[in-house]
Amino acid sequence: MAFEKVGSSSKDKKERKVKGEKKVKKVKDVQVDDQPAQAEDVDEKSEKRKKRKDVQVEDQPAQAEDVDEKSEKRKKRKATETEEEELEINLDLAKPPSKKQLRQLKKAGKISEDITDPLEAAAVIAPKKPKAEAQAPKRSDYSVWVGNLSFQTTKALLKDFFITRTRAKETPLLEEDMTRINVPMKSKTENKGFAYVDFETKEQMDLAVSLSEEPLNGRRVLIKPGSSFEGRPEKPASIPGVDASKPPTRILFVGNLPFETKEEDLRDQFGKAGNIRKIRMMTFEDSGKCKGFAFVDFETEEDATNVIKMRNLHYLEGRKLKLEFGEDRSKRTRVIPNRGERAREEAERAAGGSGGGRMVHQSDPVAEVPMTEEEQHRQKSREGREKKAGAGAGGGYKGWKERDARTIAPGAALAAAPRAKVGIVESKGTKVTFD
Repeated sequence: MAFEKVGSSSKDKKERKVKGEKKVKKVKDVQVDDQPAQAEDVDEKSEKRKKRKDVQVEDQPAQAEDVDEKSEKRKKRKATETEEEELEINLDLAKPPSKKQLRQLKKAGKISEDITDPLEAAAVIAPKKPKAEAQAPKRSDYSVWVGNLSFQTTKALLKDFFITRTRAKETPLLEEDMTRINVPMKSKTENKGFAYVDFETKEQMDLAVSLSEEPLNGRRVLIKPGSSFEGRPEKPASIPGVDASKPPTRILFVGNLPFETKEEDLRDQFGKAGNIRKIRMMTFEDSGKCKGFAFVDFETEEDATNVIKMRNLHYLEGRKLKLEFGEDRSKRTRVIPNRGERAREEAERAAGGSGGGRMVHQSDPVAEVPMTEEEQHRQKSREGREKKAGAGAGGGYKGWKERDARTIAPGAALAAAPRAKVGIVESKGTKVTFD
């Protein structure tokens, strides 16, 4: 049985091979038969393509003609647009009113009832006047640069500075001489710290430059020609031992004095330079010796500066003296207090030497500041309230009852209360005892 199965399987394989070969032959025969039909299809497609190309070639002249017609139409349109009149707009006229505004104008009688066009109404109401072109002032060749300004300095302060500082000169600067003042601003209220001022002549420019290092609005300004880009000019070489930063005065501070120095020694030492008005030597209370410094008041500033210039006066008993210009209180500018009763009271308190604040000397005049209407009204109302409070306090029980306790001045009740007798009074009562 086993041999029969093996033989049958080999037969099946052979049969399958034969069948496969027959199928392949059939397919090849079919392909050979279909080749002429496929070739015919390819020829037909190529002929169609040739026909299409011929049609496109024939249509090219027609397409070119269409393009030429379109370009001619565009040219005609452009020509007609240029030939048309351009729209003119008059910018000098006012803004035309709306329909509602037109009705209101007719009711007010400013325009006639026949006007319906807003442009006609605008021409009738208020024809706009052409603005005059503001010509900016031309820059001058004689300009100065002003630096180190305070941020609150304005054009008016700068103009007043040049006018007032040169008033005593032979040819003072006038407002007409300053052709242009340019103060660059970094905000609406503050400038950038410098400005440019133009003048008409070179002499005026030189006069303005001579005012350099003068105080303006609390700062010493630096003035130099506008074409100069140099920094602050160098200060003159100071004398050793002298502080040149302080302005010269008629008062001289003398330091590093020996403890045995007396007033006569200073008078003999500095009397050679000029007339001495007074010597204020600081001494110890217990021994009366010098504390090491003193103030020498001269008649003029020239006498004080002569001491600094004379180098032989800078030494006393082998010690090198320290010389400085002192503060001249007679030239001290007093700040006027603010307006109002409170500021006036503070000024009076300072003048009397009581309370806080700076002590004001009698030589400093106290400026009387006028009161505004609002301050006068407040003062009158305050006086009226004080009078009513005093009347209520002194009017007995009835007065106290009519007055509100919140409106009574502090201490009024205690001031109006009856005072008891201080002396010892004999008792008139009965003595009570407890057994």
